[in-house]
Amino acid sequence: MGKAVTTLVFAAGLLFAATAPIYLGLELLTHFAVEKAKVQARGLSEALLTRADSVTRQLEGVSRSLGGLSGTLPCASYIQSEMGRLVLQSPLLRAIAYTDGSRVLCSSLGRSLDGTDLGTPDFVSLQDIRVWQEVVLPAAPNLRYIALSRNGYTIFLNRGDLVSSAILLEPSATLGLFYPGNTNRFFGVGYVQPEWLQEAATRRAAVVEMSGTVVALSPSRTFQHVALVAIPRDAYLHNLTAMRWVVGVAGAMAGLMLCGLIVWRQRRVQDLPHLLRKAIRKREFYLAYQPIVDIHTGKWIGAEALLRWERPFGAEPIGPDVFIPEAEKLGLSEDIAAQVFELAARDIPEIAARVRGFYVSLNISANEVRSGSGRSLVQRLLQATGMPPESLLIELTERGLLEANARETINAIRGLGVRVAIDDFGTGYSSLAYLGSFPVDYLKLDKVFTQGLVEQGPKRTVAIQIIDLARSLNFDVIAEGAETAEQVQAISEHGVSKVQGWYFERALPLNELLDALLDRGGRTLRSGAMAESQL
Repeated sequence: MGKAVTTLVFAAGLLFAATAPIYLGLELLTHFAVEKAKVQARGLSEALLTRADSVTRQLEGVSRSLGGLSGTLPCASYIQSEMGRLVLQSPLLRAIAYTDGSRVLCSSLGRSLDGTDLGTPDFVSLQDIRVWQEVVLPAAPNLRYIALSRNGYTIFLNRGDLVSSAILLEPSATLGLFYPGNTNRFFGVGYVQPEWLQEAATRRAAVVEMSGTVVALSPSRTFQHVALVAIPRDAYLHNLTAMRWVVGVAGAMAGLMLCGLIVWRQRRVQDLPHLLRKAIRKREFYLAYQPIVDIHTGKWIGAEALLRWERPFGAEPIGPDVFIPEAEKLGLSEDIAAQVFELAARDIPEIAARVRGFYVSLNISANEVRSGSGRSLVQRLLQATGMPPESLLIELTERGLLEANARETINAIRGLGVRVAIDDFGTGYSSLAYLGSFPVDYLKLDKVFTQGLVEQGPKRTVAIQIIDLARSLNFDVIAEGAETAEQVQAISEHGVSKVQGWYFERALPLNELLDALLDRGGRTLRSGAMAESQL
């Protein structure tokens, strides 16, 4: 009995050793095929969007220029000549016409289209553009055209020029334009699934896999349409049949080599210094914004910009508490700081356009203080955005205060009109007495002491001393890390009105922050939180 069990275990081990490399190889093939299909789908959707935007802009240009010339004579001979000139200048337009409803009155093709009835349009977009998806013209009865009309001026383009030519790159793909909202229409080639259109209706750029089909969505920033490309599973796996046999045979004969390669690759991928350098090169970082709240008014008065790492392909996230110290050890912190300020320069004008009197807080590490690059980062941001200095707050850690040129850096930043805060005070190396020697505007109470205010012990004592000293030095205090109503109450009782922490809101991506900011006033706290915080 024991021998039989041993034989079975041995046989199972042999079977696993023989089949595992084959399975892994096939899975890797499929994964790479999917990723390749995603790149292809994204490229096709972006190309289609570019063309669709160009066509729509040309329609607007035709309507504007001809309407301005024609006055009450839209079919005058000089207008028809101008129609012909515009067609010749465009690589996409086949003809331009002036229509009364759906009937062509005149066109760039002379009298060949006069009187042609286009019929009822297939749909009308939110920009009041009437669309005929398939038009037959007397001059070319074997071809199908798309017609787009606005203010009576109609452009005709070959259907293949807009949505079909890209099919040559992937004949089995679905490719076309979706008009979400009240229009809710798709036109193009291939079949569409309802779940694709539901995703397109969100108007988010995305490349996703749905039930084995790779779907790429590229919404227009100017017009209603969303470019949609879908590549089915059979299309991106059909050329792997022969390769599957090769992988199967090679996997059976070289399982150990393949396993060793996979182990080596995994170790390489998990090498943090390598990943960090790659992330900086590929710009994989983004900013999330945690609101700073005035608990007396319940308004968001600012937000701290917090660095986040968006790792590709759904890889396991790495937090800033891990990668920022590693970047400092590798001498990469200044490269990351430069990207942070570039991201902020892109985001801050959007925030300022949504709400007035709202500031963004950015961090400068000890390395930027030591190198003297801190001031130049701030100055370039102000120049790039054109925003007033009051829209910015710069935070320095206590470790940065120990640098020999710390006071010079602080004075230089404040000389630009930008306020300066000491971040995470109480956890570094400086003493309370040392605090008064720096010309700063804010002191940020570390979450250890914010949360310690509700405890009986040394943390509470130190927290009260820090708040009292800051008040005596005319520093404003921001309490970080508030997570409970009890902590908010204790903060308020000690005269601190500015708070940030998970109790009020997590760090939000830019789009969520913009949605949360109401007209020129931030967003009020949820009613329960306000009631509890003011007990």
